[in-house]
Amino acid sequence: MRGTPARGGLLLAGALALLPAAPRGETALPPDETLVLDEALWGVDLPNAVGRLALAYDPEGAVLYHWGASAAAVLATPDGARHPTRAIALDAPRTDDAELLVDPGHRILVWADRHALRLRVIDLDAGAVAARLDGEAAPGGVDWTLDRANGWIWGADRARRTLTGWSPDLARSVTLPGLRRPARVQASPGGGELLIVDEAGFGRLLSYRTVDGSYREVCRFSPRAPVEAPPRQVGFLDNGDYVAATSAVAAFTPDCAARWRINTDLPVTAFLLRGDTILTLEAWTEKSPLGSARLFETRTGRPLAAAIPTRYGPRSIAWDPNRRRAFVGNDLDGSATIIDVEAGRAAGTLDLGHSVDAVLTDGLTGTRYLLDQLGGNTVYRWRPGELPEAWAALPAPFDAVLDEVGRTLVLASHLYPGVFRVDLDTGERLPTVDLDLPPNRGRAVGDLAVDPTLGLAAVAFPESGGVALADLRTGRQRWAVRLPWLAVGAGEAGRRASLALGRRRVYVAGGPRAAVAALGMNGEELVRTRWRAAPGAEPPPLLYDGVHDRLFLGGLVLDPDTLATRADLAPAGVERVIHAGRREVLALGRAGGADRFLVLDPDTLAVRRAAVLVGDHGPAPRPSWDAAGARLYLADPLGARVFAWDFAPR
Repeated sequence: MRGTPARGGLLLAGALALLPAAPRGETALPPDETLVLDEALWGVDLPNAVGRLALAYDPEGAVLYHWGASAAAVLATPDGARHPTRAIALDAPRTDDAELLVDPGHRILVWADRHALRLRVIDLDAGAVAARLDGEAAPGGVDWTLDRANGWIWGADRARRTLTGWSPDLARSVTLPGLRRPARVQASPGGGELLIVDEAGFGRLLSYRTVDGSYREVCRFSPRAPVEAPPRQVGFLDNGDYVAATSAVAAFTPDCAARWRINTDLPVTAFLLRGDTILTLEAWTEKSPLGSARLFETRTGRPLAAAIPTRYGPRSIAWDPNRRRAFVGNDLDGSATIIDVEAGRAAGTLDLGHSVDAVLTDGLTGTRYLLDQLGGNTVYRWRPGELPEAWAALPAPFDAVLDEVGRTLVLASHLYPGVFRVDLDTGERLPTVDLDLPPNRGRAVGDLAVDPTLGLAAVAFPESGGVALADLRTGRQRWAVRLPWLAVGAGEAGRRASLALGRRRVYVAGGPRAAVAALGMNGEELVRTRWRAAPGAEPPPLLYDGVHDRLFLGGLVLDPDTLATRADLAPAGVERVIHAGRREVLALGRAGGADRFLVLDPDTLAVRRAAVLVGDHGPAPRPSWDAAGARLYLADPLGARVFAWDFAPR
């Protein structure tokens, strides 16, 4: 559970100086201080596997292997584990799409890049790369399959118009003749035969016997054929028939006679054939990311069960033949839905990726709460002297704030218009405060702010421009308003809103025109202005400083009454203020391409202390401040780690 400096520790190198320079001036900091964060407090130094997931299951070792576009390694989750337990480094350039192919008999796992002739053959018993191939890029993409008869790896390269096979040790290769534009290839379950989609002309489906090198044309694609267009995926049925998916799934005989056809409501993006069952995944959109899987009988195409819900963005499938389970990889939250094929239902969820998006500390008990927005969207409770434990699961994704006065953990989901509450002392889930606002359906991201003294929580939903105020003590909504200037629409990717509570006001920033406003306790808009930003820019975080009665908007210092700019801390490198107290103001920023941690004088806002974050951490680590323990936490969502710095103001 702990890292070392060599395994991703952060180095903070900076300077200590009492500087008279004003916030608007350039601050020169002599490098006379070095601080080291040498322990990762959370995570197991595994990269995340999220986006464009690829799965493969080894039934002999009972291990699910997975890779995602954010990972430079193949991760392994054994049966019985909920998270990856080890990583196999690929030593390969980053790519956003790859496949995993497993051959339990030859004890190999193949990682195959879909954008290049690039392969890694992993010895399953040794758990390391045994052979590698680094070829040229393939703009048109490569479709891969693994022949279990001999362990050969085949790649159909549409752009180069070749289909090439490599031996398991990658020492030998052969390119098949007679193909004009091979786009898909699939090996038979027992090996020895390849099914090839050749897209030349109207396209055709070919069978190739690897034993004698003979071709046979199965079908030509036409309106009269079972498959009217080159399919996205092809496969073999156990009875010798074939199956293909275009906008539907169709089965046909070796002489191209139709057996059956499944017309689906949405296009089929992937299917898995095993024995008498076909498992299909239907297409999803960013507006409707929750997916579903369906089971059909291979002989007749008859549905075997109702639609089985998966999680967000299902894309890939792996098969456990021993226990008749299927694993569906969900791209958008780094999880795998486990499907019990016999029962026709979802049987659980695996978190294939770790994420630590925030760390919250209970000043009364010293308990820390870790927010993991991937997979099961879990809150982990970490008591002093104990290991972290899964404590609560909430609808994803969420923001969270501790209400230490009311002894509750307050959470808000961007996909559900409500405020969730969990009792800190008992762990009991309290009734949800429902909000009279539409939820976000696209990729807009809201915000949550809590005033523990008044027992109030504000939530923003920028897609519709909605802002609501909830009373945490009574469990009821006080008001909800729609701000047209804040609304960004469902198609606006990455748009955010920022919130702060103070002076019996709700401060909100965002919208296409970069505006910030103050709302009264009845929801009335009291004042609104714009800050200097490009149209549609994401607003920096808002923070109200009750000690000095000022409002921070990123590096801007605003008057909380008029919202006029008092000072601009950007020249000092301040991008966001994370804590404002009587003795110090803490901020994050960037300079020279590096993340910086800054300590500001609470009265003059001059830089007292600066530290450059150097090390193997993800971009823009997410900070949180433990006032009771005088400790700064930096959450690295990409690396799934938390770093801590015991900070003593000087």
